Amino acid sequence: MDLEKLGKKHLAFVLVFIEENPGLIQDEFLSKNEDGQRVKLTRLKELIEMGYVAEIPSKTRHWNALEYHTTDEGSNIAIKLIQIRDDTEMNYGTPSRTRDKVKQ
Repeated sequence: MDLEKLGKKHLAFVLVFIEENPGLIQDEFLSKNEDGQRVKLTRLKELIEMGYVAEIPSKTRHWNALEYHTTDEGSNIAIKLIQIRDDTEMNYGTPSRTRDKVKQ
């Protein structure tokens, strides 16, 4: 993955959000992300194009609803980002520990 792309505003946030909330449809995604909706929706579409998020037709909702799920590669990246976030929250993180997590 091109880590420079993760630097785009909200891109990492959206990837982690979908990992932590699989199966959301667009209306739910937008209602839970009222701040910066347009940018976050743009980032979601970029993640789909990059192959890190998949749109899957819903089997339990109305006929044209698409659910968002991370792909295997997207999930791997999101899990590392979650670990970094959680380490930072618990330990205030150190640069070397953060670098080690990213390298894994």
